[in-house]
Amino acid sequence: MFQPPEAPTGMPSLRSNSRLLALVLALGRAAQAADGEGSVKVVPAFSVAGKSGTWSVTYTAGASGLKTGGSIRIELPTGWSDSRFSEPQFTKPDAAHYTTIATSSSSAQLYRHVENYLPLEQKRHWFRRVIYVGLQAGALAPGETITVVYGDTAGGKNPGTVGPRFAGEGPVVVVSDTDGDGRGKELPAAPRLVTRAAEPVEIQVIAPSQGVVGRPIELQVNVTDRFGNLVADYAGEAALSVTRARVSPERARFHGGRIRAEVTPVDTGFLRVEAQAGELGRARGNPVEVTREPPKLALYWGDIHSHSGISEDGSGGDPFPYARDVSRLDFYSLTDHLNVRGEALNNMGKVGNDYGEGTLPGEWRWTREAVGRYYEPGRFVTLLAFEYTLIWPWGHHNVYYRDAKREYFVGDRVPTTEALWAALDEKGAFTIPHHTGIDWNDGGVTSAAVEWRTRNDRMRPAIEVYSVHGTSELYDPASKISYAISGRIAIDGPHYARDGWAGGHRMGVIASSDNHTSQPGQRQYGLAAVRAPELRREAVFDALRARRSYGTTGERIWLEFRVEGRDLGEEFETRAAQPKITFRIAGTGALDFVEVVKLDLVEKRYERVGVLNPGREECEGVFWDKSFKNDGMYYLRLRQQRNVREREVWAWSSPIWVRKAKAAAGAGRLAGTALVVALALAGLRRS
Repeated sequence: MFQPPEAPTGMPSLRSNSRLLALVLALGRAAQAADGEGSVKVVPAFSVAGKSGTWSVTYTAGASGLKTGGSIRIELPTGWSDSRFSEPQFTKPDAAHYTTIATSSSSAQLYRHVENYLPLEQKRHWFRRVIYVGLQAGALAPGETITVVYGDTAGGKNPGTVGPRFAGEGPVVVVSDTDGDGRGKELPAAPRLVTRAAEPVEIQVIAPSQGVVGRPIELQVNVTDRFGNLVADYAGEAALSVTRARVSPERARFHGGRIRAEVTPVDTGFLRVEAQAGELGRARGNPVEVTREPPKLALYWGDIHSHSGISEDGSGGDPFPYARDVSRLDFYSLTDHLNVRGEALNNMGKVGNDYGEGTLPGEWRWTREAVGRYYEPGRFVTLLAFEYTLIWPWGHHNVYYRDAKREYFVGDRVPTTEALWAALDEKGAFTIPHHTGIDWNDGGVTSAAVEWRTRNDRMRPAIEVYSVHGTSELYDPASKISYAISGRIAIDGPHYARDGWAGGHRMGVIASSDNHTSQPGQRQYGLAAVRAPELRREAVFDALRARRSYGTTGERIWLEFRVEGRDLGEEFETRAAQPKITFRIAGTGALDFVEVVKLDLVEKRYERVGVLNPGREECEGVFWDKSFKNDGMYYLRLRQQRNVREREVWAWSSPIWVRKAKAAAGAGRLAGTALVVALALAGLRRS
């Protein structure tokens, strides 16, 4: 039988080695078990959206204390401690967001730094800040504390700090590393920090855009603060009134920040519901077209570009309830940024290790599950989507899927839009670009400008013409809805919708918010309208791909636009010498102008076909293109007289493409031939 040799003098035997290893592992397990000890308290445990204040987070050491080299990390909920609004600073007591750190231990010497790695999500974020507090010397005994005061006003005249602008709640995560081995563990009992809505400033009436005589429809009246949050504790009432319909109840009290009522149309035409809510004044709802029979294609509203805290530059939690229950959208897409590494990273303008990380595989699984869970055909459609972010000349594109079963997209080797299209299933996905001429004020280093180099109408069937950032219709830095409204720069160059159309691209139009605070569908940041046969996922997807869509700055404006009877997004040939252009508009306010624009596809020149200045909510009209000589493209744009939430109100139709029939010369030849035949026959008859 083989016997192991004795260990050399001074060396442990295998048995003693095993005991030593077991002892080391046991000590490691004990140290790791001590990680996560202690408790944490937040005072106060709530904030008011957008309001300054002071908040303290106190960590109390557990039974193992906190040794030299040990540390804690404090991660506030999404929207807090954000470098865009509330970055902690430690050196200027008289400036906003002044933050202090103190301990009850007489021996502990602390040091701190701020980082962007989030322990709870286990990823980096561009803007969220985590405070790391370490023990340089000394220790915390059990029961001793470390207190971080955000917005400390005790030593100066600063206004404190500020919490999120969006209502919600989240955990205050503290990770403790008792022995300084760098592992750390999250404390099991995390207190919640709640953000409530600010004071009410507005009521909004939201109704479906279509109704049928005698069939009830549901409308909603919201009371919101200046950030779009429902004011859940508002206890006032609203009186409801409407023409051409019955409304029930006619007076109701707000519950949870909203009133839901039933409206039964009694006559055809456009109806609007009005709500009067005391000191908040009067609000007028969007137009509802009432017909005798349901239309073959109904009008639906959605926001298909928005972000949550999953994005490396986003904030907020689950956005689906806001989309469905606050904005009352018919369809919605959460388009959080995909996390990209490898080859594609070079084309994203991200350098070093401090950039944020977008959607990770586990977060994609959550998104996909949410898309399935919230989908309710006939009431609320969800589309599975993500944003794929490149820089000039490819730009930012959102990817939309026709089904909700797709696996995580690995984009490490997809460095261009053309490569993205090749990697996607063209039957089950398409892309839509946005803010196509924007510069982020960094000299163009990470500009998202698009150059329309490669045409692919199936994979890029539309352009997002407006969002929170402003308009991408054309280069017009003087416009009041240019990118300057979001503090950005519009680049002069061939980057806009009109440039893409002039380059031959067949793109329809949508608008969507690009909201980054889990509040999609707000009435000043952009909405997409589609006409579809039913409110189902496949029908909405197909309508977007077919260009049966238009976009607004967020108001639910009724828009019909046709050329020779053909609808939005269509392409056809005509023999008409002067194509007939018709439109019908019902706004949410008085219309300033309604304009039809033509692109001569041969001369690459835009011109105005006609313009009306209605000065009222509704109008319809007919224009004739009297200069029709080449293939052309037509679209409608309009603006209302009054702003909404300090922004101008616009709408843009998808274009209609018209080919001029080439049969005119042939028709002349046929006519000449017919004349010769007729003369010949006449001659035969005379003979």
